[in-house]
Amino acid sequence: GVLPLVAAARRGSVATVRALLRHGASGQREALDEARRWPAAEVAERLREQVGALGGPVVSYVLPEGSGVVVVAETVRADGPAGGAELETGHGAIATLLERELGIRSPFGELLDRALPFLDPENENWTESVAALRGRNDEITYRAAAALSRSPDPWRRVFAVEVLGGLDDSFGPRVLPLLRELAQEPGSDGGTGGGDEDQEAGVHAGVVPHTGVVPLTGPGRDARTELVRSLVLALAGRGGPAAVHDVLRHAGHPDAAVRRAVAFALHEQLPGGAEEPAIAALVRLSADPDSEVREWSVTALGRLGGDGPGVRAALAARRADADPATAAEAAHGLALRGDPRAADAVLRLLSIEDPGGHAHATARAAAEQLPDEPLRRRLLHTVSRHRG
Repeated sequence: GVLPLVAAARRGSVATVRALLRHGASGQREALDEARRWPAAEVAERLREQVGALGGPVVSYVLPEGSGVVVVAETVRADGPAGGAELETGHGAIATLLERELGIRSPFGELLDRALPFLDPENENWTESVAALRGRNDEITYRAAAALSRSPDPWRRVFAVEVLGGLDDSFGPRVLPLLRELAQEPGSDGGTGGGDEDQEAGVHAGVVPHTGVVPLTGPGRDARTELVRSLVLALAGRGGPAAVHDVLRHAGHPDAAVRRAVAFALHEQLPGGAEEPAIAALVRLSADPDSEVREWSVTALGRLGGDGPGVRAALAARRADADPATAAEAAHGLALRGDPRAADAVLRLLSIEDPGGHAHATARAAAEQLPDEPLRRRLLHTVSRHRG
């Protein structure tokens, strides 16, 4: 007798709730009440209590699933598990989605509280809170995020930067200087004010221990690295080409996540005829140990990076890259410059890559750019040997 939307909210399944909402499911208010009854920090304990009623010792663990995590609890016997249950942990994101459907505006601090237990800017609870606040795009949200950006807690600053970076151009004259100021000392502690915006943000003096963190598998994320990464993306998004030099400061960061953000930002914002420092940074990043850094850097070099010998050499060096997407982008960049060294990479990629994949499509686009017409026709008729 439970409405499907309420059952999905209890389960914590954001994907199911989205699907039901798309089909006009009823019971939105009841589902919102249900989602609010499951604070993230209590999911594991409540599930253990439920499974513990079966008798015997209980073990629990957390597994990643999609953009969220699943909590699993099992009773244990000598011959193996006796029974158990599991729950997804998207209750905060579900509450945020349902509030939007119902026209309910939750305070900034409540949305922050739904994100923080996961300490992961890619977690669904975090991304839904950030999206909801960006969508408001108003003075109250700006003031709350600006105040939060001065919190001593780097995770709160990460959240603030992500919100600030998504506000529209009307906030640019205030947001960009603030982001630049934060980027100068991304790990420094800042003071908090005492205005209404602090109350709205739920800002507290001092660092609040994250006692309600949902434990994740793996080493987890480093707060200060995430702060630099979020600042790079926010500066690029808010400052555009004018922020390229701000972004370049972090091109040599030891963490690949930051270098990925730099490469992506340069790809998105680098203007035609870009200055030498940006080109030099992309050339260095094109040989990065991280495949995603290489792909974004090579793509930017190929499409925007001029035609100097350093650029061609960097592209040629990557045409046999172990990552097919990077190799394809390198070949495409060479082909755009009429460089015949693209041909061997194009032939290899068209022969072995999935015809429905990105690398094959990019290699085909590269073939179409080659000036040698007989070679171009031969390459375009290459039959893929890909077998899945």
